Amino acid sequence: MKFNFSGKEDEYKYLLRKFTLDKLLKRINIESAELLSSVLSSDISGTKLASFPLIVSSTGVRKEQDVFITGWNLVDLAFSSIVCSNDYRGKTISEDSELYLLVSLTESIHEKREAERMDIENFHSNPNLFLYLWGFFGEQKKIQQPGKVFDNLSRELYMLFDLAPRIEGVSDIQEIVNQEVGVCADKVVLTLFLAWFASTQAPTQKEWEDNLLWNESLSLEEFQSVMSRYTATYKDVQNSTLGRQFLYAKPYIRTQNKEVISINCYLNLFLVEHCVLWCVRDYYLKANDRRFTSEFGLLFEEYFKELLTNTLADENYERIPEEKKTRADWKIILGKYRFLIEQKSPLLGLLAKQQESNLEALKTFCTRNIVKGINQLGETEKDFGDGTYIKIILLYEDYLYTGIIDHVFALPECEQKNDCYYWLVTIDELETLLFLYHSNVELFNEVMDEKIERETTFSKEGKSISQILGEKGVNSNPYIALEKFQKHIDRIKSDSLQHVRRSARA
Repeated sequence: MKFNFSGKEDEYKYLLRKFTLDKLLKRINIESAELLSSVLSSDISGTKLASFPLIVSSTGVRKEQDVFITGWNLVDLAFSSIVCSNDYRGKTISEDSELYLLVSLTESIHEKREAERMDIENFHSNPNLFLYLWGFFGEQKKIQQPGKVFDNLSRELYMLFDLAPRIEGVSDIQEIVNQEVGVCADKVVLTLFLAWFASTQAPTQKEWEDNLLWNESLSLEEFQSVMSRYTATYKDVQNSTLGRQFLYAKPYIRTQNKEVISINCYLNLFLVEHCVLWCVRDYYLKANDRRFTSEFGLLFEEYFKELLTNTLADENYERIPEEKKTRADWKIILGKYRFLIEQKSPLLGLLAKQQESNLEALKTFCTRNIVKGINQLGETEKDFGDGTYIKIILLYEDYLYTGIIDHVFALPECEQKNDCYYWLVTIDELETLLFLYHSNVELFNEVMDEKIERETTFSKEGKSISQILGEKGVNSNPYIALEKFQKHIDRIKSDSLQHVRRSARA
């Protein structure tokens, strides 16, 4: 196919309209499945280098043009295609080179939009540029580390189904999910897990239904009912104020030909991760009830308390009394290291979770949570008056790059000065760190000393706890591998095998 492309939006849209939409989306899904299957064999998961033939119009010379195919630019291409095209025009995409060409042009358009936005919104000023950059880093990190989904899912299911019933003031999660979805939470998770697995084998729901087996643990009717909750039409996508991020909430698309298709296997996997929690959130949202935030905050607090109980001696930690609103949550002493911990359970909104991250949504999250946490920690340290503590803002969600905290101090709402001992840490990182102290104090001290050294010298080597742990040979979280967490993942996998034909299991 020959064409001229000068980088204009109209030319890009014109080219997308040359392809039949449903066939293009199916081809995008197949490409995402191939990327996902290469997780164990690829140096950088979610990315591959491809090439396509290109003729330079000025010289007529044919050359091979390289392009990186990534999980995230396939999402960009799918969204742009839905906005621009339909099922009743164009040709069927038939060659890899055609897809690679479209990805290359999508990247070109994205870079142009990014440059324009930086000029318009003054992104070159601090901290806007860095907040913007770290806003979309999270999406890339998730695609490059898809296995973290199962760690997060196992933690969340433990919290919702094992821990929540033991806590006074937390609602019955199973009852809420039943009212919201019409089936129990286990069937919601199983449906989405099966849909994700099946989408790596074929792009259409009809193919999945024909090849999966149905029984009392999940019937075809229940599968279809749950899937309808996460399925959207082209118009739904086009009209959503969320833009491409709408596809994170509803990654299954009903075409104009009445087929339901998957457009990206990564999106399907990510949907499983917090599906039960989002059902609960939606239930409260529809009822205009604000209990979700308070109840989940209470649940996260109890979860962290249990983590401390399981990894530390009683004398190593204490709950700080709530005498003032500006107080942090916990004080921990581990040898020569003293910590103040402030827990933050809110989830980052979808608008901020994308390659063209919504700066205002990200700044709002940072102001309400990170800045507030910094101020609480600083005031607590001042009240104690006994020297410097390592001050940790503990995030439940692992989307944000933890290095973003350096730039949050530049926001006008932040009242504290950065003394290099304010750290943004995810629950996964702190679980790993505390379990390391429990099992290998010497290695724990090495990690801590390296972290402090990099923070106080403004090192460019990378300062996140997860990176330093990896450099020390700690590449997994042994705490989340405990049986009480893994039993949930094991059950999902066991239940799913009842529905997978022998030929598909291989």
